[in-house]
Amino acid sequence: MTLSLLGSQCLDFSDRARFKCPRFPFGLCAPFSYCKPGVFDCLDFDSTLGFPGEGPSRFLACQCLAFRWILLVVVLDVVPCHGVLFPRNAGDIQRILQRNARPPLQEGRPVLGVTSKQRSSFLEQFGDWLRVQSISFDALMDSYLTRVEEINKLLVQYGRSLYAAGRPYNHYAETINAIAAKKPALRRQLQEAWNLAFSWVRDEPSAHHIAMPWQVLLACISVCLTWGWLDVAGMLALSWGALLRVGEFLQAMRKDLLLPCDTNFTNNFALLSLKEPKTRFTAARHQSAKLDIPDLLQVTHLAFSRLQPHQRLWAKSGQTLRTRFKQVLAELGLEHVKLNNKSLDTGSLRPGGATWILQQTEDSEFTRRRGRWINLRVMEIYIQEVSSFQNLAAIPANSLQEVYQLCDFFPAALHGARNFWMANIPWNVWFLLWHRQVTR
Repeated sequence: MTLSLLGSQCLDFSDRARFKCPRFPFGLCAPFSYCKPGVFDCLDFDSTLGFPGEGPSRFLACQCLAFRWILLVVVLDVVPCHGVLFPRNAGDIQRILQRNARPPLQEGRPVLGVTSKQRSSFLEQFGDWLRVQSISFDALMDSYLTRVEEINKLLVQYGRSLYAAGRPYNHYAETINAIAAKKPALRRQLQEAWNLAFSWVRDEPSAHHIAMPWQVLLACISVCLTWGWLDVAGMLALSWGALLRVGEFLQAMRKDLLLPCDTNFTNNFALLSLKEPKTRFTAARHQSAKLDIPDLLQVTHLAFSRLQPHQRLWAKSGQTLRTRFKQVLAELGLEHVKLNNKSLDTGSLRPGGATWILQQTEDSEFTRRRGRWINLRVMEIYIQEVSSFQNLAAIPANSLQEVYQLCDFFPAALHGARNFWMANIPWNVWFLLWHRQVTR
């Protein structure tokens, strides 16, 4: 049998009959009974050890064996045996110690912690709804293989109840996803439930954030500079110019931002390292955003260059940021301007910057890389469904005139802010200085 399987490889086997005792196995599982006096003295030529006297001495071999047994005991004490699987080498042991310091692997498809909590709450709501129908959710899940059609019908009824109660589409879609994650075998068998979801989306299509035109951006930054809100101005410049999501800016720290001053002005752009980008599980794990628009780069430099590495770019809460942004829009008379039932918000900065880059370069691939979209199709749908010119047309004439005036005032506002910044004048008195200059 051995010859038929291995063929000529059998000629390379050692002749075990030439040895007077079993050969010493240098492995973790070698028994101590092999270490007997005279064992290594009676060995003839060995292809792994050479002639007698060329290999390790019996004393050294026994000490190595004892050390390996001690190491095995320590490893097994740290990591319990998983059946017949043992760590093979030091690399396995190192990985075991690293993995023991982390939480265990999640059950099912990995999702964000926020998504997992939302799905748990949606499952509880679905279970409460089933309880009113005199149906046990646990019993339904225990026999899901034979009750697939019933599960689909119950999900359809539950979806219609959510629709009638005015709930958002996300509640229904995430309920289906939660059930599919709980029982992966159902993932391909919930088509009837998804059909209702597709009908829901067709009747209520999702609406993207409207894009902020560059004229409105410069007007907002001018207002912030005259009010002394340099951090808000820096947020507007960095988020709009680098196509940032608001959450990415809120998580950023000064050490994540590389400004030209950090490289002795050998670079004419800024880079922001993103900690948890939205597409980190489907695209590059580590991503960065680039800002190379000169005017916006100067505003970013004034706002964040003097921060310490451990300080956040936005030290306040997200609600404070949204409140101040609304106050700036109210100063321009844009807080109630809506387009497709959507008004300007902090989510308008990213589509506004992407629209401007595409209009200036007419290069969709360049825009896609700047915005870190996965593919061109996603980016084109996103850009085509937002338009800054439509937003400008929706602004009332008196507010639009004020926007244009403040847009023209932006170079003077930036020059004055640079002078105040170099003179180390506190931000909270900038408004008084501007007011004095205007009233003279």
